[in-house]
Amino acid sequence: MKIPFNRALSLLLAGIAILLGAGNCKKSSNNGNAALSASVSGKDWTANYPVRGTYLGGQFEIGGLRVKGGDSTVLGLIFTAPVVLNKPVSSDTSQIDVASVDNETKTEYDGSTPGHSIITIISYDSASRKIAGTFTGVLYNDTNGADSLIVTGGAFSASYTVQ
Repeated sequence: MKIPFNRALSLLLAGIAILLGAGNCKKSSNNGNAALSASVSGKDWTANYPVRGTYLGGQFEIGGLRVKGGDSTVLGLIFTAPVVLNKPVSSDTSQIDVASVDNETKTEYDGSTPGHSIITIISYDSASRKIAGTFTGVLYNDTNGADSLIVTGGAFSASYTVQ
């Protein structure tokens, strides 16, 4: 059963946020080969908790959590199969999204509607369940659309589970 696109991203971001709140996730500066980083509105952002990846109903979901100075933010990506290497895919033409949640202010930012996201898959190994790529986006505040985050230079590499 395929989960609706926007609901899947909300579940991904909520799940990562819950991991922090429940205390079940240990901080790690070494996530193996998994990583998620970007420049978010001109500030470096790097996940400092393990990056999570899932594949469910034809959709990949990659998410990371950063805790800094008592605040936590989540950065998540969602995109649909099939995977095509080295071809930028835009939220204007495909079901992809880059999103962020600031857990302190409970503000959610979305890069699909009215925002804009681009994801490029640069490596994919279905046998070992590993995927990597780059991303950018303009993410708008889900509540009022008045403010936005500019995401540039995004990169991810993660193992994923199939559910």
